[in-house]
Amino acid sequence: MHFKAEVKHSLRRAEERYGADLSKKDIAEICKIILSPNRDNKVFLHQEDSGCSHWLVRYKDQKYRVIFDERRQVTKTFLEFEPVHEHLWKQTHDKQGHPTLGDIVRIKRMKLI
Repeated sequence: MHFKAEVKHSLRRAEERYGADLSKKDIAEICKIILSPNRDNKVFLHQEDSGCSHWLVRYKDQKYRVIFDERRQVTKTFLEFEPVHEHLWKQTHDKQGHPTLGDIVRIKRMKLI
């Protein structure tokens, strides 16, 4: 990853909002989860006009709400994981993080974000 400022910002926000002590390698792994065609451990929420996408991601038994820059392929920030997101996660994944529906759930803007 070539975008040090975005990575540093993501690391700070993960610490601030989740108490997570993530490393640059962890951020790279979260990016790999988002970019993977495999639907395990992630739920797509929506795409912004700016090219950033919103995801729910499970990594190391913790669920995160991540803003991902599709063009640069790097995390932009971590936002709070709210109770409504836990409800969406449970509707779309089993306890192992595998999808339970046939396709990625695309959440329309329902004032969740």
